[in-house]
Amino acid sequence: PAEEVALMTTVTVSMPGEGSKKNKGKGAGGDEKLTSALAAMAREDLALRVEHDSASGKLLLRCMSGEHMQLVASRLKDRYDLDVEFGQPPVQYRETLVKKVTKVEGRHKKQSGG
Repeated sequence: PAEEVALMTTVTVSMPGEGSKKNKGKGAGGDEKLTSALAAMAREDLALRVEHDSASGKLLLRCMSGEHMQLVASRLKDRYDLDVEFGQPPVQYRETLVKKVTKVEGRHKKQSGG
């Protein structure tokens, strides 16, 4: 039934400055700490889901709402002393045009009857 469908908010989670050039290679311990902290929180909170996107290499967090996401951020700060940044999940484009199409033929047939 449609009443049982729950809408989830999906965001990426990372440590502050993880994408910048000057912090490359320095935050490996923080990333492991973040992963283990989110796994522990997901065991406590059944509405929270943590996934690792293999295509993009990003850590995805699925929450029930924006308020739930902020609650997770405050718990990470209070319990584990972790500051996190949320971002939009990446869109993976899986199909690429390889060669130029030169000959295109379109045909439209009207259907008659029922």
